[in-house]
Amino acid sequence: MGKIPRYLNSSESEIFHKHLVLFAFNVASNNVSNKNPFIIVEGYMDVLAMHQFGFNATVGTMGTALSEEHLCNIWKYCDEPIICMDGDNAGYKSMVKTANMALSKLIPGKSLKFVVIPNNDDPDSYLKANGREAMENLLKNNLNLIDFLWAYFLKEFSTINKTPEKVALWEQEIYNTIDKINNDRIRTFYKSELKNRIYYFTKQLFYKKSPQKVNNDLTFNKYTTQNLNEKLLLYILVMRPSIIQFVIEDLFRVPFSNESLSNISDKIASIAYYNNDFYNNDQLNEIKNHGTNNTNTCIADSDLENLKNNSVVEDITNQCSKICKIDKLNDNELVKYWYYLLDRVVVASKKNNEMYNLSNECKSEINTSNWQRLKSLKMYLLLKRRR
Repeated sequence: MGKIPRYLNSSESEIFHKHLVLFAFNVASNNVSNKNPFIIVEGYMDVLAMHQFGFNATVGTMGTALSEEHLCNIWKYCDEPIICMDGDNAGYKSMVKTANMALSKLIPGKSLKFVVIPNNDDPDSYLKANGREAMENLLKNNLNLIDFLWAYFLKEFSTINKTPEKVALWEQEIYNTIDKINNDRIRTFYKSELKNRIYYFTKQLFYKKSPQKVNNDLTFNKYTTQNLNEKLLLYILVMRPSIIQFVIEDLFRVPFSNESLSNISDKIASIAYYNNDFYNNDQLNEIKNHGTNNTNTCIADSDLENLKNNSVVEDITNQCSKICKIDKLNDNELVKYWYYLLDRVVVASKKNNEMYNLSNECKSEINTSNWQRLKSLKMYLLLKRRR
């Protein structure tokens, strides 16, 4: 005799419209707010368990994926409801389907967040095994819509052959997905953000840096201190903004030893991301064929002019200009030197080494667990630098 299913899901009928009804909506809608958003789960028992453990804004889709009608109704009560389906493959596919459905409905201020239950659990079994605090932590570490989609795209990437043709097809499928967004401004922002992520993620495949061998003729001291190495990393970017786009993602790996240096790093990153349309296709081809020197970047010296007048930057400049002669180095040499310094700075940092290893793990095989760990670790480092 076969295993009895946990739920018996009835089909739609003239009197029962599953795509319109959410279980416990009449109770949860009285408790919901933007600070206490709807939590959408799959089954009846999940809803009951969530309410028993104090998550009183939980509703259930009753065994079906979230519908457009569900979503439009939910958005009347809160801006960013949390999707928390079962942790098995079926639950994950349901969340992917929901994410794709929501794209065409996005308007400014309205979106979704996603929580993936680990170990193939559902909310009911996870709560009973791990308790309220563990569920709270999962909900706090949710993924916003663009991050959830990016994690899905990376998972798809891990299954393809890494040829230019296959990677180009993967990239095109991402843009085809984003084209579902009807709101022009939101679609533009998504494309801009994903364009940057795609570039930084794939550059190691097709725009690999040469081995980290530094020209013996370069004027610098190989035996500089940790603090001075940190200053040199910032000095190079301030004095040669044209290389920022090649190293910006790795700038977040630097464990700056004091708040003043961390603040300068944050300002450089802010300038870079406000100028985030780094390269068009013609410029990327130019980089591929001729290196970085013949390209015109969007981050100009003028963007950093105010920063150069900062007292901390002035101190960095006075100290570092005696060690690294910027005007004698081209962009390619500076990028190599920058990564040489980065390796020296992070070698003693356990957390940064952990992030480096985890990033490589994600590149070879992305899954919900290592993506969540990578996101949490990056957040840890950012928060640590601001303390």
